[in-house]
Amino acid sequence: MFEVSMLKHEDISNDKVIHALDGNRLKRQLTLKDHLGSLGARIGFRDDYMIKPGLYQIGHPDPSSDVLVTCNYKLTIDLLRKHLKKDYHILVLDTDGINVWCAAGKGKFGTAELIYALNNYGLEKVVNHKKLILPQLGAPGMQKHLIQKVTGYQILYGPVRISDMDFYTETYQKTEKMKRIDFDIKDRLVLTPLEFIKGLKVIILVILLSLTPIINLEHILMTLVSLTLGTIVFPALLPIRPMKMFYLNGILLSLVCNFVFLYQNMSVFNLGWYLLMALYTSYLCMNFTGSTTFTSLSGVEKEMDSGLKF
Repeated sequence: MFEVSMLKHEDISNDKVIHALDGNRLKRQLTLKDHLGSLGARIGFRDDYMIKPGLYQIGHPDPSSDVLVTCNYKLTIDLLRKHLKKDYHILVLDTDGINVWCAAGKGKFGTAELIYALNNYGLEKVVNHKKLILPQLGAPGMQKHLIQKVTGYQILYGPVRISDMDFYTETYQKTEKMKRIDFDIKDRLVLTPLEFIKGLKVIILVILLSLTPIINLEHILMTLVSLTLGTIVFPALLPIRPMKMFYLNGILLSLVCNFVFLYQNMSVFNLGWYLLMALYTSYLCMNFTGSTTFTSLSGVEKEMDSGLKF
């Protein structure tokens, strides 16, 4: 059942809305603070990197300017600021600081939230048209026909990358390149610092355990190798993985790369640790299923079911 809260917003004049928007104008130039904030988000030092939902401007749009709809994740907003050269109205939905792709999958970048924003952020007072441009990756969360029926707004899906938006709005036609997600090695490795740093907690725990007689240098090295394999090596080698299931590739990588440490000091306990690290690498690799275009939602569910049973 579809439900959406239709709150009545204040009946304010156009002058007041324009004045409010002047205070919500996005600057194109990123500052040192922006770059440091982005770095902190990338390496996991902050999980609340978001801006307040609402109506913003970039440049000096007029009533006929295009309206772009996006999430309130600050990294996404910074990409808009960096790449958009034309003037736009920006309608920012409340996605709890989650990016468009993930928020669409979770239902936060969705039909109800967009209808709420259209009924509460005063967009109709600053534009003279009924056209919205949404990111292509947000499509899974939206019901175009329902949005148009309830609000009267036409939905267009823009290019995958915001860097193509200015070209797209010239004709509102997407080239094949604008529709395609390459997810090359640069895109994959940009995700790895966060996962690696999170995994350092495990390394620190193992180092502390090394103060006891049961944990030795081989255990520390195997753990570090497993962390590196699962968070850096596997994402880098993703297109040429020998097996379809991510977790099976993690097991294989760990068994091969950590064997040298087991060979140097054969014992029952070391063998147990060696096998435990294979499971740890497997978990790290499987954790990557939700961050890649190489899997679908059904594929992730199938792997999770298979991996957990394993």
